Amino acid sequence: MPLNMPTHGHGQGYADANFLIPELFDTILAHKGPYFAEEGDFSAAGAVHINLIDSLPNGGTFSLIGGSYDYAGAMAMTSSKLADGNLLTRRAGRLLQWSVDHWRRDAQDQRRHSLGAGTQENGLSITAMAYANDWHATNQIPERGVTEGVIPLFGTIDPTDRGDTTRFSLSTRWSETDANSHSRIEAFVAHTTLDLYNNFDYFLTQPILGDQFRQFDRRTTMGITAEHGWKYQFAGFPVETRVGLQSRYDNIRVGLQDTTQTVAYATVENDQVAQGNVGVWTDTTVKWTPGCARRRAFATTSSPRPSAIFRTRPRRRRRALRHAGRAADLDRPVEFRP
Repeated sequence: MPLNMPTHGHGQGYADANFLIPELFDTILAHKGPYFAEEGDFSAAGAVHINLIDSLPNGGTFSLIGGSYDYAGAMAMTSSKLADGNLLTRRAGRLLQWSVDHWRRDAQDQRRHSLGAGTQENGLSITAMAYANDWHATNQIPERGVTEGVIPLFGTIDPTDRGDTTRFSLSTRWSETDANSHSRIEAFVAHTTLDLYNNFDYFLTQPILGDQFRQFDRRTTMGITAEHGWKYQFAGFPVETRVGLQSRYDNIRVGLQDTTQTVAYATVENDQVAQGNVGVWTDTTVKWTPGCARRRAFATTSSPRPSAIFRTRPRRRRRALRHAGRAADLDRPVEFRP
C-alpha cells in the first residue's frame, strides 16, 4: 500500500507516516537508488517496504508512555485465533503538549486477520486501519519577538494556526511460495483528509486580516499490485525471472484558500482531480557464484505508465502564484506495503 500521494495539497509526493505503528513492524526492506524494476512512482531515490506482523507470540501486550512536555501515550495489542487464522488488534493514543495552547494528539486503531500459514510468503491477510490526528503548532516565529519579550519561546504570532488529518484504509495480501516459484497479489483502498492552516508572512500583504491560508486535500485511493517469479537454470547458473503489474487510481479534491483565524474569505484553488497509472515490469537475476546474487544482471525493465489527469477549476485568483511557493514539497521515496 503506497504512502506517497501525488497531486497533494501540501506538495507533490507528500507522505504522512504518523499512522505507522513501530510495534507491529516485522521486516523492513530498503532499496537505494533507481535500479529496481518493481518500484514505481516516487522511487527515483529508492524505496522502503515495511511488512507487519500477523500475530503476537504471547497473546497480547499493554504499555504506558510518559515524558517531558506533558508527553503521554497508551498502547494495547491482542492476538487471538479466529476462523483458522489469527486476529491482531492494536489501539493507541498519544498526547504531546509543549504549552497551554499548543499540542498534538492522535488516535489509532488497527485490526489484521491472517489466514492460512499467516506469513509473508504464504497465506492471506486482511488489514483495516483508522487514524486521526490534530494539532495546534507554534510554527516558525521571529527571533526578535522572543529576545524582546513580545512572545515566549513557545509562543506564536498567529495562535489559530493548526491542522488535522485522518486516514482510513482496507488492504489485503495473498501470497504463495514453493521451491521453484512465488506469487503475490496485494490490493488496497484508502481515504485520507488533510486541513492545514499556516501563516508564514503574518501581516505582510494583509495588514488587517493577516496572511493565514488553508491547504486542504480529500482523496480516495485504490490500487493493486501483482508479482510472479520462477527459478530455473541457464548455462549452469541459477536464474530467477519476475514479472509484475502495478495500478493505482486517486480521486482527489485539493485546494488553497485565504483565511483569517481559520475562516476562509477567498478561494485561490479548488480542484477536482482524477489521476491514475498502470505499470508493467520484469527483471532477471543471475547468481554468478554460490551465495552471491547479482541482482538485475541482464535485467530488462518495461514500465509503461500511461496516466490521465482531469482537472476542473471553478475559481481561480491571481494570488495563486504568491501562494505557490508556500506549499512544502515532501517528495519522500517511501512506500508502505502490508
